[in-house]
Amino acid sequence: MKNRNHALYLVFLAIIFTNGFAQEIEPSLTIKHVDNILSVYFSPDEKYVVTISNDDPTTIWETSTGKLIADNLTKDFTVSKFSPDGKFISFSNSNTEFSKICELSTGILVQYLKGELVEDFSPDGKHIVTVAKDKTLKIREITTDKIIWNLVGHTDYIRSAKFFQNGNYVVTSSYDGTVKIWDVRTGKLKQNIAGHNAFVFYKFSPDGEYFVTSSGSGGRSNDGKNYKQFKSDGVVKIWETVSGKLLGTLTNTYYADYAQIFSPDGKYIYNDAWQNVRIWETAKVSLLHNYIITGWVGSFSPDGKLVLTYSEQDKVLKIWETLTGKLIRDYEGYSGGSNIVFDQSGALAIAADWDDAIQIWETVTGKLLKATSKNSKLLKII
Repeated sequence: MKNRNHALYLVFLAIIFTNGFAQEIEPSLTIKHVDNILSVYFSPDEKYVVTISNDDPTTIWETSTGKLIADNLTKDFTVSKFSPDGKFISFSNSNTEFSKICELSTGILVQYLKGELVEDFSPDGKHIVTVAKDKTLKIREITTDKIIWNLVGHTDYIRSAKFFQNGNYVVTSSYDGTVKIWDVRTGKLKQNIAGHNAFVFYKFSPDGEYFVTSSGSGGRSNDGKNYKQFKSDGVVKIWETVSGKLLGTLTNTYYADYAQIFSPDGKYIYNDAWQNVRIWETAKVSLLHNYIITGWVGSFSPDGKLVLTYSEQDKVLKIWETLTGKLIRDYEGYSGGSNIVFDQSGALAIAADWDDAIQIWETVTGKLLKATSKNSKLLKII
């Protein structure tokens, strides 16, 4: 670890309500880097915060004390995943196909993998799934580096791999146009889901009962010379997870994975259809509402009853009732930003833009409660 001074200020910015009035809580800590902060990540147990800045590739801090745990960990690497138990963090370099896993409490290197990218940790934090250019995926033990399964079946590069919530299965998507579900207990292929003509995005409902797939447009080269072009088929498919049954197909949609969002209970799904935002009943694949807006959906409220839509172009932020499609109100003072979320209670709506400005509204009234100044060298945590 380098022996140098860090300007350390961890800012906790919060709003509480007392007798119906918003009240700001004083910051408890602030982290300040010398240069711009690029990314911030909390461990699942919130004991550690990882920052990436121009002056220090990756730094681990203890959130309760602001103590520096480790710095300069990952030059030319990016943060990939935390283990669910908060013990480990993985870093990957997709260009060199290298990955490494470090212990969060010490920053000590646990594994260094050549030719493999860490895609996910198992729910119990004991295993990882990695993908490689040879179109295989591996299930490894974290502490021993033992390979449990070497899984073969995709005919082109694997784009992503993720454990199911129960840890019994891994789902993969590939440039071969398929999504595959593998049984981690047996190492066998459980389901092969085809139906797209290009590389595939997928997203599961929070309860794991359903998932959606869509195909992307773009291109890539296997050898740096021969460039292969992909074109999206422009459809989104909704599947039942257990049976692999296709429930329905949504047409004339935007294909990107962030353009499909499940409600917290999994009952509804929104998808962007260019200048239309559509809300569907997941199980029936029936259209509930079609909002005509020049924008996107930000998020559902925690109870799924409300949904936020926004347009950076028109500087419009709206809130709607999910079931009725009724427009509740426009939010005042929206200045832009595509990171639009509700807080965990649903009482606040929060927007953040690329210049690090943050706006906070009261959900019920639409009143603007807080607008922070733009300062990319300060870490602001809501």
